[in-house]
Amino acid sequence: MKILITGFNNEQTRYDGYLQKRIGVILCHYALIRCLKDMGHDVEQKHTPIGSDLSEYDKVIVYVHNPQGFSQRLFDGLWAISQRPDAIIAFDDWQVKDIYKGILGYGDTLRNSPEKAFRSHITDQYATFKDQALVQSYTQAYLDAIDTLREKKNPVLLCAFKGGDLNKLGLDWPEELLFSFNPNPYHLNRSWENNYGMESTGLDAFISDTQAPTPELKKKGWIFSSLVQGKTRKWLKTLDLNWDVNIYGAARGEFKTERLTEDKMVQVYQEYWGNLMPRYDNAGSGWWRTRVLQCASARSITICDPLEGAVYGEEFLSTPEEIEAMDVSQLWAKANAQYTCLMDNHPLDKEVTKKELEEILNV
Repeated sequence: MKILITGFNNEQTRYDGYLQKRIGVILCHYALIRCLKDMGHDVEQKHTPIGSDLSEYDKVIVYVHNPQGFSQRLFDGLWAISQRPDAIIAFDDWQVKDIYKGILGYGDTLRNSPEKAFRSHITDQYATFKDQALVQSYTQAYLDAIDTLREKKNPVLLCAFKGGDLNKLGLDWPEELLFSFNPNPYHLNRSWENNYGMESTGLDAFISDTQAPTPELKKKGWIFSSLVQGKTRKWLKTLDLNWDVNIYGAARGEFKTERLTEDKMVQVYQEYWGNLMPRYDNAGSGWWRTRVLQCASARSITICDPLEGAVYGEEFLSTPEEIEAMDVSQLWAKANAQYTCLMDNHPLDKEVTKKELEEILNV
């Protein structure tokens, strides 16, 4: 089939868009496009300017995002849905419920107060056309697209590990239209084994002295990394910790801390025994997080919400108190046990990923 992958922001509409991101976080469409190509499909990832013809594609996959956030291709994405009401709707951000509600809310504003819908906060970030009259002339198409989403009749593609409850994502979508895939088998899983993913970028950041994690190189301490700490610090406060906590991720605001690129963050995981992976409000959904495999490969022991841990396997159900009470040999055994457990429950099997995507393509 000829398949188009597009979306509401720059990264969703660029092949390997992570290369143009400051912190280099790689999202799930990196794996999606590679898997689809491996399945023999003709795949493009690009933005769809308002007014463009999308009839040549057998399938169109549209990644959506909140119009109030970074949606540099907002009107292009809405145009794509308006032209292809049969589109597969996809999410690449864990804030699924908020994204969906944000789009519907924008539709209400567009219908009732169009002057607010096209205020500078929205139009200035739009990267395709700067002719506001042209952008506004397609208002009905945007409304049609949002009404399509409101009807909840499209298949939805989510990046998630098997074993979770997708209803916990809060979409309230018909269950038979919810599909998931695990990107890991096709993902650029940054670790010491691949120079933390930098070798494949062609950048000058090639790391020549990578070393496998060993117990001798590790320090007793926790890493807490989060880009949205206003939501995740509450979880951190519930933990009773004795080891020092090293906090990363918030670029600004009340919880401003050092923010590292993804490759550097993975190297830090490798230096410490513990990783505190904050609870999201969709715990138990199985939502895919790159950190789980990154830390397992770095032999950094992950502490997470028990609902999430149950999806990864029984080795992920430990408490901080249990980990802090271990000696070095026990910590090393636990770190290796988590890696083995994750691989047993969610192996890096490309054939499984192909089958997962085949299901939604056949809807």
